[in-house]
Amino acid sequence: MKRILIAFITLLPLLISPSLEAKTFDNWKNNFRTRALNQNISPVFLDTVLNKLTFLDFVVQLDKNQPERILSFEDYISKVINLSRIQKGKEILKSEDVFLKKITQKYGIPAEVLVAFWGLETNYGRIKGHIDIGSALATLSYEGRREKFFTKELLTYLQMLEKENSSGITGSWAGAFGHFQFMPSTYASYAVDGNNDGKIDLVNNKMDAFHSAANYLSKMGWKRGYRWGRRVNLPAHFDYRALPKSMTLSLKDWQDKGFLKTVSFSKKELDMKATLLFPNGYGNKTYLVYKNFFVIKRWNNSNYYALAVGFLSDAFKKETSLSSFKNNFSKKGYNFKKEDVILLQTYLKKHLFYKGKIDGVFGPLTRKAILRFYKKTGRPAEWILALKKADKKGNI
Repeated sequence: MKRILIAFITLLPLLISPSLEAKTFDNWKNNFRTRALNQNISPVFLDTVLNKLTFLDFVVQLDKNQPERILSFEDYISKVINLSRIQKGKEILKSEDVFLKKITQKYGIPAEVLVAFWGLETNYGRIKGHIDIGSALATLSYEGRREKFFTKELLTYLQMLEKENSSGITGSWAGAFGHFQFMPSTYASYAVDGNNDGKIDLVNNKMDAFHSAANYLSKMGWKRGYRWGRRVNLPAHFDYRALPKSMTLSLKDWQDKGFLKTVSFSKKELDMKATLLFPNGYGNKTYLVYKNFFVIKRWNNSNYYALAVGFLSDAFKKETSLSSFKNNFSKKGYNFKKEDVILLQTYLKKHLFYKGKIDGVFGPLTRKAILRFYKKTGRPAEWILALKKADKKGNI
């Protein structure tokens, strides 16, 4: 009897959680309804849509395990870029040459950059997502990690549906939709009617989708005629502790300080601001990125993603082979196990280099902390792990 009671108590959360979750979500919908009515969304339309919204637990899990947060740089790049994606992009650039040139002339965005976004977002329109956008946004708003952001997106989405007299659309778990995976607020601010048919359809109309993507990048400040960045080789035996506090200087200043002796620039480039970027910490591939790189990050605020767009767009160029593309990154970078990352974070937080959560995720905060640690001590991250192994008690 005692064993049965213990088993029942153990299973109890699993038995009651779904119903409790549903009840709590219904309470959230009631509160959200009041906010939506204040945004002048009609009660009849609002109730019709709200009744269809469901809580999607898998969306919460996907939000917590985004690839940019849990993968090393090398693993992330190898997952999103491959030979098939490069070859398909080259075929599209050739077959849609006239159409893409017109867009480039109008907005100033290189065709290969637009095609790179298209390839990364939906595999060239093949995978636009099949999740109900309303339920996804409602789930993320209810979950609360970024409540303010997703609540705003949900309100904008509902306003969009009512204006278009639509019952709903499908897309990604994060609430993005169409060929280029626009969020509702991006659609509201930057989507345009590319074929002048009097309506904007980013899901089924490629002309609308491409014009909207180009318009968005242009409005975000894309610098016409300039590249996103490039890989650089720092001098041999480079001492990272000598890096300036600001990692953004003019190209001339970088050269004058002796950090870019192996790179040559044209005269018109020397006054450009450039940021030295170590996507996986010191000792790995190093990149010099310009304003257009940060425009890409306005689309998706991830160094990994922005570099992937740059790499893929470069790989489309005729002079870029797959082998030269692969040389842009190395499998020899950081690839710590989760328990190793927890150990690093614990040590770095104890010594005030790291301010994030101890979660075992080798994310940007951890990489920056490792770089700060190296700049101050001259010791690599592996030294911390070696110290742990030397002390059997793990007292680091």
